[in-house]
Amino acid sequence: MPSDLTFSDAQIASGVSGTFTYDAGNDDVLISVKKITGDSYAALTDTGVIEFVSKLLNLCEKAQTSVNATAVAGSRLNAFQSPVYGVPSQEANGDFYASVTYTMIARAPLSLNDPIGPVI
Repeated sequence: MPSDLTFSDAQIASGVSGTFTYDAGNDDVLISVKKITGDSYAALTDTGVIEFVSKLLNLCEKAQTSVNATAVAGSRLNAFQSPVYGVPSQEANGDFYASVTYTMIARAPLSLNDPIGPVI
């Protein structure tokens, strides 16, 4: 029963080669912020964390949907919820914006180590 996604699941859902890579020398998985956001960055002082996290959560929801397509009832991952959009409003610059709320649900031991996703 899946209670989490693999980085491979997320890589496939991204549709962009090299979004997630494995660094065998350091036993680490690396995530390309540029490949998720489509933006270039010059330094760690650049802004873009909110855009990155928003797009990463969308990607995780897409991966969850794909994994759940072949899972049986009672074993479908239910960690990444669809975003909820507020009412659009026009800003002073003429652009329209809406609040977007993202929810991720995890089951975690009190130590907060190794949380897993709930299943439905």
